[in-house]
Amino acid sequence: MDGPYSLRSELWNCEVSESDAGGMVLHLAGKMEAGNSAAILKTLDHILRKRSITSLVLDLEGVSYLDDFGALVLLELKHLAAKLHADFSLVNAKDSVSRILTILKFESLDEKTSFTKKRPPNVFLRLGDAALRHSPGV
Repeated sequence: MDGPYSLRSELWNCEVSESDAGGMVLHLAGKMEAGNSAAILKTLDHILRKRSITSLVLDLEGVSYLDDFGALVLLELKHLAAKLHADFSLVNAKDSVSRILTILKFESLDEKTSFTKKRPPNVFLRLGDAALRHSPGV
């Protein structure tokens, strides 16, 4: 187990603490946005792949801003934890961060969902001056 240590950049920082049992807590702070999301993910991915962890906790108390790219970083970390067979959790999110995660339906983002909707047979669609008829098997 390494002692707590910090990673810092201009817009974000992370304090890392580990337990003897293989748990890791990342105390994130600052902005998680489009401009720095790639750097955040690259840095944290590198740290996590070097360790054998049993759980990953992301403490979001210090996160002052989160956009959709920041949420994707969290989702990628969730997927990485699953690949490492580690439990994953988010804690201490501010209301503004929780709202973004709720709007994006963070908990269901990793579910496989089909976005193509089957049209019922014999439906007519009007596209400008053209009309199309959808008939299955014809």
